Amino acid sequence: MRQGSGDADRALNEKVCLITGGTLGIGWATGQLLAQSGARVYVLTQPSPSIDPITAGTVDRGAAEMIRVIDADVTDRASFERAIRTAHRDRGRIDILINDAVAAWWQASTADTARRLRIGYDTMVFGTETVLPLMRAAGGGHIVNVGAGAVTFPDRQEGAAYAAAKAAIEAYGRRLSLDLRDSPIAVTLVRTRSVPGTSLPGSDRPAVRRSRIAALLPGPTAESIAEAVIRHGLILHRSVVDDPIRLPWQRRRVLAPAEARVLAAPRGLTRVDDRVSPGTPDSPVAERAGQGGRAGLAAAAVPAQPRQYSLEAAQSETGKSDTPQAVLVPPNLQTGSYVLAASDGGGAVEVSSLEPATVTVPAPSVADLPVGSIVEVLQRNDGQVSILPGAGVTLRTTGSGRLRTRYSPARLRLSAPSEWVLAADSDERVPAATTAVIDFGAVIYTIDAVKSFGHCVSGYSGDGGDLRTNPVIQGYEAALAPGLFRLGFKWDAANGRPVNGATGGVGRGDEWVAGINRVRPKAAAILGILEGDVVVNGITYPEMGVSPADAASIVHHYNDGGGQNGGPIGYWIVGNEPDLVGTAKYDWLGRDTHDGRTYGDTWLQIYAAVKAADPTVKVGGPAASQFSGHVQKTIDNATSPGAITQFWNDFLTATRTDVGRVADLVDFCNYHFYGTGTGNEPTDQVMNRITLPNTEIPALRGVVDAYSPGRGATLPVIISEFNWAYRPNNGRPDLFDDYGLPMDGRFIMAVNTVWTAGYLLNILRARGWGAQFADIVGSLGLYTRNAGADNTVIGDNVHHYPHGKPFATPYAAYYGLGMWTGLGQFRRFGSDVVNPVGSATNLQLFAASAGKNRGDVVIVNRDEAATRNLTITTVGIADGTGVDVWTTNRFAPWDPPAKAATLTVAGGAITRLLVDPMTVVRLVIGA
Repeated sequence: MRQGSGDADRALNEKVCLITGGTLGIGWATGQLLAQSGARVYVLTQPSPSIDPITAGTVDRGAAEMIRVIDADVTDRASFERAIRTAHRDRGRIDILINDAVAAWWQASTADTARRLRIGYDTMVFGTETVLPLMRAAGGGHIVNVGAGAVTFPDRQEGAAYAAAKAAIEAYGRRLSLDLRDSPIAVTLVRTRSVPGTSLPGSDRPAVRRSRIAALLPGPTAESIAEAVIRHGLILHRSVVDDPIRLPWQRRRVLAPAEARVLAAPRGLTRVDDRVSPGTPDSPVAERAGQGGRAGLAAAAVPAQPRQYSLEAAQSETGKSDTPQAVLVPPNLQTGSYVLAASDGGGAVEVSSLEPATVTVPAPSVADLPVGSIVEVLQRNDGQVSILPGAGVTLRTTGSGRLRTRYSPARLRLSAPSEWVLAADSDERVPAATTAVIDFGAVIYTIDAVKSFGHCVSGYSGDGGDLRTNPVIQGYEAALAPGLFRLGFKWDAANGRPVNGATGGVGRGDEWVAGINRVRPKAAAILGILEGDVVVNGITYPEMGVSPADAASIVHHYNDGGGQNGGPIGYWIVGNEPDLVGTAKYDWLGRDTHDGRTYGDTWLQIYAAVKAADPTVKVGGPAASQFSGHVQKTIDNATSPGAITQFWNDFLTATRTDVGRVADLVDFCNYHFYGTGTGNEPTDQVMNRITLPNTEIPALRGVVDAYSPGRGATLPVIISEFNWAYRPNNGRPDLFDDYGLPMDGRFIMAVNTVWTAGYLLNILRARGWGAQFADIVGSLGLYTRNAGADNTVIGDNVHHYPHGKPFATPYAAYYGLGMWTGLGQFRRFGSDVVNPVGSATNLQLFAASAGKNRGDVVIVNRDEAATRNLTITTVGIADGTGVDVWTTNRFAPWDPPAKAATLTVAGGAITRLLVDPMTVVRLVIGA
């Protein structure tokens, strides 16, 4: 396969494959190649003492570890289904079913023929009917049925019973393919003739019964057919995979002998997809020799192949090359996103994927092509292909770079260094322009460009560690550079030190502070939560049980002497969600904090103790679960808007004669927000809530101002937890995150990138601060918590974990924050906010001046369908100033933002700026 086994390894790694008839011939060769590509292979076979190829040493040990042979009477449905359930119970799913069982000798009795027909046809039906519900529950799968050329081009060497069984298999498979055409389950038919070295007809018959042409044409091998099954069936998702015996007879009759030998070479028609000459490092021959090809393909597992043929070599041997031959360059076939290489110049790239994919045009430093180079791109399957410019590359086009449908072509021409012209059958033409005006010289207010945005540190750990210990997470955190880290603490009196305050959190407080200090940018802040446990009626309740003495001890630990043990920590919150209905909340005196006045009294006592420990710190609250009447969490469904308003009023008016009134003393107010309400809500409805900070934060300041005139207008407001959802399952009872808790599948989609960036935009517009929740907390987090196996079985149900990514892979929300911080790819958003004038439905802009001829703009298009064509008048920016355009990819939410173009301010404006649906764009003006 091209470029070693990379395509197969990526596509098949940890896939679970079930093969019937898998101990001989094509089935066994396919099982070995699947195992060597990382798949888990289960081979179902009739009980027989003579077939144990693993212990007999006919497969290398690396593959043997991935293959399990299960005895099953494939003619007995109950026995067969038990074997399938065994495989499913082992791995939790079945991704691939290969039906290869058949038994029909050249001569057999009527009774024996009937039994062998059952082995071929009934086994396929039993297996398909059993695995289909499992594949549907897992969200997809692939069924491969091995047929035969004997169906329509019979050869005398193949018996009638054999041909009849294969005809039934082909007819069933074609009907099944139609039935499943709108589902995520693929069906492939493999049609091949007799394969030497197997127990099929032809390998044990006298030569007199073989056709003369069969003796002349080199036949396929089990290994070559296995490679075709994997490459063309499982990776390229072709519905039919043929070998040369299936060529139309009329074409075979006019082929020159040399051409016949090319097409009849091992692997037949499939060899045209290799795109390399035999003997080169990426050729199939080199793969088997270990020269950059599939690792571990031992000679014992796959025998050396017969000689590989080329058309030129065949013509040379026959002396028939009388005229110059055109050099044909086969297309570069890809099965997913791809970055163009220098070798693609003058050729074609064809992308065959069921999922959206991108073709990135790289800078000359990556692919050095001469001006005038042409590359053609073709979308071969249903996964939409988008053509994107790489860093430093400008892509000129009259439409979008998204191809319209299957078989849509595109043509790229390098018109100047780093500038390409694209002509494509794209999905849309440029829409009418939306206009906006930004005066970069008119600063309306200033934000803290560092402390204003960050995330919560949950205090939880994943399978591979956390911020304290894992270098991968530390690297991502350093790139993200959050300016605000919210972290909980409680006092461990027995050991005289702070520990993690989160319910179920791990580790000492100093370890977490050290981890934060290792990655945080200069001037970043830690927002500490003062928490504690309290025992009420013999039951321990977390979070709200911190006492004034314990709170003071925590502050002393970090702030004495101007800072120690990783401190100082300048911002402190008292408790967490004291208002949360449905969850018992008690302070250190055993009082119920759901009453705002009780919590206010608790807050005042702790405020006094903390200020006595360090008068310079800022103390805030109430860390309420919400501010307005929007019900974010399922457990809050008893909460009414009136009760929420009453809680805030009672908190702010709480008074102690020895301390004072909360409204006069509180240094900042904070609350939490989760986008979805009770769960299964439409995307547009949840998206529209990103604007709520524009009304909630001013309203909160107004309430404070009503009780303490003059304080509200400047009072800092921190939304100290925000996220798309709080694990509602969005109507998917089988969808769980990597804690095994129900999740909303949109967490891992581009909508979460857009929601995160957009909600933060509105926090900043209201001059607030925001902390996304949180680092490692399952689907709510910024990073995957564990290896993310696709699914597992709990009881009788398949629980689907949709990410399937390695530990500590950034979720979509990470890139939503990253569009503000820059991720080390571009500069952090500026502090001098200016006011964009002009907008469109579901489109928001936020801008800041970054100095002379410099500016920053974040654009959020939360529309699910409409592309926006923006023209931005840039007052205060000189013509000729460069504008780097960075964008998220709605088709690849796991990927970092990419530099889509470098534009130039001309005529006082940035024109033809296309913003895709569900996309965040960052403009860096005057980089």
